[in-house]
Amino acid sequence: MPYIGKGYGKVLLLDFLAKVKAADMTTITLDADPHAMAFYERFGFKITGQLESSIEGRFLPMMTLFLPKA
Repeated sequence: MPYIGKGYGKVLLLDFLAKVKAADMTTITLDADPHAMAFYERFGFKITGQLESSIEGRFLPMMTLFLPKA
């Protein structure tokens, strides 16, 4: 885990968001690892549901980001 906290995820997510905006998309929904929720929340994602994991009793947050129409 030497790459966690180095900013690589932020670079990748910002590049992805730029491409999504350029494609005129307005909604992104993802299934997050519970430990990554704070990361996505920093970019404006909100929890909009949950999915049952293959691990009994564990749930994955569904997170959505609504982008303004260009």
